[in-house]
Amino acid sequence: GSTGAIFYFSMYGAPELDGHVSKFACEQKRLVMAKQKGLQCYPNRKNVDISYVPPTEWLTLIKDAEYVITDSFHATVFSIIFKKKFVSIISNSKYAQRRKVRIVDLLTSLGLQERLIYSSDAHRLADVITKDINYEAVSTKVNFKVKESKNYLQKALVGEL
Repeated sequence: GSTGAIFYFSMYGAPELDGHVSKFACEQKRLVMAKQKGLQCYPNRKNVDISYVPPTEWLTLIKDAEYVITDSFHATVFSIIFKKKFVSIISNSKYAQRRKVRIVDLLTSLGLQERLIYSSDAHRLADVITKDINYEAVSTKVNFKVKESKNYLQKALVGEL
C-alpha cells in the first residue's frame, strides 16, 4: 500500500531543488525519502535516508510513494510503470546531459512532457506534481511502443531489416 511519502531521488544532488522539495513536503505534510539530509520540516519526523537501499527496496519505495521527484531516468520509468504522480527534474549539472535526452525523449513519446521541470523552474514543482496523469492514455502509447519494438526485433532476427 501507499506510504503517502515523497520519494526524492537525485543522482548527483540538486541543491537548487531541496528547498522546493522541503516546502512541498511541509505543505503536503508528507515524509520525504531521500539521499539528501535536512529536507523534513517536522522536527519529530526525520526523512528516510535511501542512500544505500538495495534495488528491490528502492523499487518498493517508488511503488509505495504518493509522489516521486527525480532526475533519474530509471526512477522516471518506474514512476510511469507504477502510475505515480511524478516530476522529472532536468538539472543544469554537467552530468545531466545524457540523462536529459533519454528522459525528454521518453516523456515526449508518452505525452508526458508537462512532467519535465528544469531546475531553474523548480518553483513550479507543486503545481506540476499534484496534477493527475491520464495513465489510460499513457498505457495505450506504451502498449503500441511495445508492439512496435517486438515487430522490429522479429524482423531483425529473420534478417528483414
